[in-house]
Amino acid sequence: MSCDPMAAAIDWLDAYRSRDLDTLMSLFGDEAILECTCCVSETVVGKEPLRAFWPERFKDCGASIEVHDLVPESDGASISYIARDELLMATLKLAPDGKIAFMRWGRPPMPSEKPLDAPIDEEFPFFVLERIDGIFETCLARLAR
Repeated sequence: MSCDPMAAAIDWLDAYRSRDLDTLMSLFGDEAILECTCCVSETVVGKEPLRAFWPERFKDCGASIEVHDLVPESDGASISYIARDELLMATLKLAPDGKIAFMRWGRPPMPSEKPLDAPIDEEFPFFVLERIDGIFETCLARLAR
């Protein structure tokens, strides 16, 4: 087991993908907390409840996995992957000993809406919206001048 959060996320995914319960359990601390929203909506606390939790997830959440992204996080990492044609994410927070202390597992959060004062980028190449006293006005007419 590595204290490197990115390696821990990969170790978790490898153990999950291979359905290796013993290796999977070795990654978690004794008082680990898991919030699951992928196949069930459940919070599991502690090693023995986790040991009972995983065999059912091996069956209902699929193990055919293609890695999508791996991102460092504060005290951990997030790994997103595609399983059964669905994007899922596991966010892990590690204890100082390198064991998983907290994990959130499920669909990734929806991206937040673009703020009103966000700069124009490739997502908005053909029009510009301008905010005037809370009302949006299309600027295409100005561009056509």
